Amino acid sequence: MALLTAQIVGILAVGLFVVLASAAAWGVLRAVIGIRVPADEEQAGLDVGEHGISAYPEFHLAGGAAAPAAAGSAPRIGAPAVERTR
Repeated sequence: MALLTAQIVGILAVGLFVVLASAAAWGVLRAVIGIRVPADEEQAGLDVGEHGISAYPEFHLAGGAAAPAAAGSAPRIGAPAVERTR
């Protein structure tokens, strides 16, 4: 029983350490470089800001909500660039 108690105390100690260390690291990051992207980049989509492309080109923001783009305005994902003829 003493071994089980020691293991439980060890688990709780490690859990407490991880929570405190993570909170400290989070606080340092927040104070030094910030943890949010600029509002305009967030509105445009993080895929555009991070990768330079739109992950879902068939959707756009209209009035703050995702809405399908007009038909034919964006290529289908996975569609061939040139139509094949038989």
